[in-house]
Amino acid sequence: MDSRDVLRLANKKRAARSEAQNKNETDLLSNQYYTKLMNESHSVFSRLKKAAAVCTRSEDPVFMNSLDQASREYRAVLRSAIVDLSKSKRQKDRSLLLCLRGREMLWGLIELVAFSDRDEELAVRLSKWAQLMLLSDAADVYGEIVRNEVNHVGSERNELYWNGVILQVLSCNFSTAMNILNSHSNARSDLSVGKLVLQLERIHRLFKNGYNGDQFRKIQDNIKRMISDNFFSANNQALFVAKLLVGDSEVFREVCSGLVDYWCEVVPLFTITHMPNATVAALHECAEKCFEFGKQKLSHHLDLTIMSAMGGDVVEALLGAANCFGDWWFSAHLSDLIFRITQT
Repeated sequence: MDSRDVLRLANKKRAARSEAQNKNETDLLSNQYYTKLMNESHSVFSRLKKAAAVCTRSEDPVFMNSLDQASREYRAVLRSAIVDLSKSKRQKDRSLLLCLRGREMLWGLIELVAFSDRDEELAVRLSKWAQLMLLSDAADVYGEIVRNEVNHVGSERNELYWNGVILQVLSCNFSTAMNILNSHSNARSDLSVGKLVLQLERIHRLFKNGYNGDQFRKIQDNIKRMISDNFFSANNQALFVAKLLVGDSEVFREVCSGLVDYWCEVVPLFTITHMPNATVAALHECAEKCFEFGKQKLSHHLDLTIMSAMGGDVVEALLGAANCFGDWWFSAHLSDLIFRITQT
């Protein structure tokens, strides 16, 4: 199925939608931020179409580079719209912001599934998807912690301090999590903080220098020994982070109940910590467990779309996205990109 088939099926579904849903699309088109998003993404689409027209072979390096560039530009356009909307105080813009964050999350997921080999270890791709999803929240909290440090206030006294550490770990920004922990007033005297920094440093090096699932398990085994020996007993927050790194389900459940907006945001780290050698085939199983953690925050259409993508059904996910987001923008551009790449 190519991008035109996706659009035809999406339009059939659109015809059956309610008047309220169609009004929502009209409202979107009158929003200045959304109009800017449409115009900028159309420019990316047009450049990609021109690149395809001048290349005689689909595997032409110039064309392959243009596909990679288009992927980055589409995501940059989405990110720019999200940043602009986050500054607005209007309720309608807030609703659009949440919608675009959902699209950004789903775009990264569908690309991950569509472009991964069936037997490829996913940890590195999952870490990049996590960084994409949690970028705004993690950066905001980190900025607040840094401001406290500049003002000579012990950063750990900020009530957001440990939330900041957890968000950086969830987003697989292990080096930034280390930086926050090193800003702790007792970073050198509190052994639990110092040991946690060392484990995060080992994980950071592993992802930076060449990920290996078996090596990740060895790091986890070391952390598990420290937990069983009550090494973190004097610092419950450090213990919480340590349990995240070894894949403690109850800790992930607690994170889903309050710290993240959506259950899907914990899927990358949960999958990495539960199945360090996970491939696409294992993604759906891990997603189902995370879905159970976040049942109190359901968004039915988006949940179904995400689960379709997690199960490897990219076409169904694209169709679902056209329906649950209420317009054609997302599915049209992403399906066009995927179709061109999978043709090469």
